Amino acid sequence: MAESIPLENLETRKKSKYFGLIKMKALNGHKAFQVNNMVKQNIDEKSIVFNEKSTSYLDISNYVETHVSYKSNQSITSNQL
Repeated sequence: MAESIPLENLETRKKSKYFGLIKMKALNGHKAFQVNNMVKQNIDEKSIVFNEKSTSYLDISNYVETHVSYKSNQSITSNQL
């Protein structure tokens, strides 16, 4: 789990992100019930969660304020915004 803050340079209008906090937790598997338990125990219910599309993450929206799931591609994973 990572926390980042979007930033924008007011002079150049260049957008970037500030990496603020990271918390790692090893799971014994990737089944939905394991992911759901981790989310319930470790992520505040007022959080916004972004993640890769996976059937393991379908129920996350039941435990957080906003859940955004997307399929990654080269433009999303590149270093440029």
